[in-house]
Amino acid sequence: MSRLIDSELTSAWERSLGEVPDLFSNLDRTVVPTREETTERAIELLAEISAGDVKPLQQAALLGQGGMGLVHAAEQLSMGREVAIKTLRPELTSKKKASRLLQEGWVTGALEHPNIIPVYDIGLDEQRRPQIVLKKIVGVDWEDLFRNPEEVERRFGESDLLEWNLRILMQVCNAIEFAHSRGIIHRDIKPANVMIGEFGEVYVVDWGIAVSMKESGGRLPLASKATNMAGTPCYMAPEMLGSGEFSISPRTDVYLLGAVLYELIEGRPPHTASTMQGLIASIALSEHQFTDEKSALSKTAKRAMSPEPHARYGSVREFRKRIERYLKHRSSDRLVEQASQRLLELSQVSPTSNADHVQHLFSECCFGYRAALLEWEHNAGAREGLKRAAETMAEYELARGRTQGAQNALNVSPQVDADLRRRVDEAAANDAKEARRISSLDRDLNIDFGTRTRALLGLVFGTFCVFTPIVALLIEHVRDEKFRAPHLLIPPLSLLAIGLGFMKWTREAMMATQLNRRLLASITFTLVVQVLLLTVVSVKGWSFHDAELVLFVLWLTASGTVAVTIEPRLRYTPIGYGIALIGLAVVPDYSAYLSTFGHLVLLTNAMVVWWPRESKR
Repeated sequence: MSRLIDSELTSAWERSLGEVPDLFSNLDRTVVPTREETTERAIELLAEISAGDVKPLQQAALLGQGGMGLVHAAEQLSMGREVAIKTLRPELTSKKKASRLLQEGWVTGALEHPNIIPVYDIGLDEQRRPQIVLKKIVGVDWEDLFRNPEEVERRFGESDLLEWNLRILMQVCNAIEFAHSRGIIHRDIKPANVMIGEFGEVYVVDWGIAVSMKESGGRLPLASKATNMAGTPCYMAPEMLGSGEFSISPRTDVYLLGAVLYELIEGRPPHTASTMQGLIASIALSEHQFTDEKSALSKTAKRAMSPEPHARYGSVREFRKRIERYLKHRSSDRLVEQASQRLLELSQVSPTSNADHVQHLFSECCFGYRAALLEWEHNAGAREGLKRAAETMAEYELARGRTQGAQNALNVSPQVDADLRRRVDEAAANDAKEARRISSLDRDLNIDFGTRTRALLGLVFGTFCVFTPIVALLIEHVRDEKFRAPHLLIPPLSLLAIGLGFMKWTREAMMATQLNRRLLASITFTLVVQVLLLTVVSVKGWSFHDAELVLFVLWLTASGTVAVTIEPRLRYTPIGYGIALIGLAVVPDYSAYLSTFGHLVLLTNAMVVWWPRESKR
């Protein structure tokens, strides 16, 4: 291989490029062959065509036919290509029909656009009938694919029929918009007049009833003078009836494009009737009903088909932009549609519905609408849906008495109903007030709250009561003097003084709970009663032993009452005082020890019950 490159190939290049000056300084120039063969037969054929010996067009098979014309395949010999020839049907020989065919050729030939079939020539056949030489299109009418998703997917690999149809419609819009820029109005836009090529090319055809908005040298009728009914009835705009206050204008084509969109949405043309009167009424009134009046496409079609031209879109471009916008945001709209299905289910729940199911529906709504807004932040349907979902969920939560849940639902959307937000806020305020009341009541009734204060109270009072009899016994022994009844007033008065100081020091804690308040009140009441009883005993001159009996009965009664009504856990204290009372009756000389025993039981019982633990405050 390397030998071939070094010898034969190099020699051939040198011979071929010998006449190219400065080759290596101009390697970006095109090398033209030094010798090129021509097709002698082709030149001879052109001469024969020019001399009239050979027909320039060799007509072949029939490709199709319509109400007025025939389309044959043909070979254009001068160009060596296949073309299509459109002629009148043999039985149609009137000048009117011929003029219409020529008109179509002139219009189409004047509109050079990718979505309009090119016209190569206009002439007369051997019978002096007009014929149009067109580009041969291998394809089908859009009408045959309009509602055929299987065929569209087979031919073009498109699985979304709606989007495919809308993109075809946008290309039709491009052709019509271009025609309008050249002063031409089509007047017969429909799926049957759109050809789809085998590679997806889109061509608007059949310009036979087109009119011009300006003088065209007699080739086209003027739109301002088009007062006769013309067009396809099931798509017609009101002004196409030819007897109204409005004349044909570019907005007539806007109506027809809207009619095609209507058929795409609803699956049928906009005007259907079984009588002439009904058909004319449908066209004139143009009161169109849609399955989904709120969809963007329905709104677009409805405006395009307004009965009054000035209410339609001002141009084909504006109409096309609406479809383009819909396609751009279609994924967002799809999310809204899916979320709206969940919202419909959510709106049908009742306060007795399963809470988990309702919450699941609400979450799906919020997720769908938020995802739609992420796709397109100006999606009004998503914002409205999110608002409605929030309000629906808030009403559900309010009905169940869950104001916190209602507040959380309203936080999903900033645009909820002001009255609903006020009701939720009022309910939340009432709940907060009730919660504070319950919290206060709970704290008030909580026996574990204030245990340190109670323990300290029990320790101080209990210790004083335990050691007071022993101290008194020691004083008697030292002074060798027996205590009399008045002397018994000293301990309760001292305790009252200590209690007042303790109360001032621990007022907040002692008054924080119902238990503490009742205990403090019981102790104070018992001490006051004790002072009063001892005062009476002293005045009456009772003996010390009788005074002690009164005190033991008082302590037993007071501790028993507390154990039964206030603090059941102090139930061992009255038992201790009861034993001491019995002991005093049996062995009165041991009153000091018995008193100490009773008070010691009180102290022990209080410390066991009230001593603070880790789980208590």
